Amino acid sequence: MLSRLETILKKLQDTHTLFVDDERIILDAMQSVMPTLCRKVYFADNGRDGVSVANACKIDFVITDVSMPLMNGMEMVDSIRQIHPEVKVIYITGHSYEDLGEFPQSSHQFIVKPISTKKLLTAIEKIF
Repeated sequence: MLSRLETILKKLQDTHTLFVDDERIILDAMQSVMPTLCRKVYFADNGRDGVSVANACKIDFVITDVSMPLMNGMEMVDSIRQIHPEVKVIYITGHSYEDLGEFPQSSHQFIVKPISTKKLLTAIEKIF
C-alpha cells in the first residue's frame, strides 16, 4: 500500500502544472522544486503570461499567487478555466484568509505565505 506522500507524488507525476508568482525569490525556489515533482512545469511571473502559457499548453494544475500586477490570480484562473475547465488550483497569498473575503468555490485550495513543503503537500492532497 502506498503512503500518503507516495500517493500525492504519483498523482503529481502525471500533471502539467503552471506556477505563477510575481515574487522572483518564490518563482526561483519553485523552479528548482516543481520539475522534480511534476511531469511538466511551466512558470510565469504575472497573470497575463500565465494565461498565454495556458492558451499554448495542456494544463492540469495551477499554483498561483492571488495578488499580482497586470492580472491577479483569480482573474487568470477564470480565463484559464475557459480553456481548461477542469484545472485544479492552489492559490497562494501573503494575506490572511479573512483579508481575502469572497473566494472562488470550485476545486481550489489556499496556502498563506510563506510556502512550506508541508503546506503545499497538504493542499495538493486535498485537491487530488
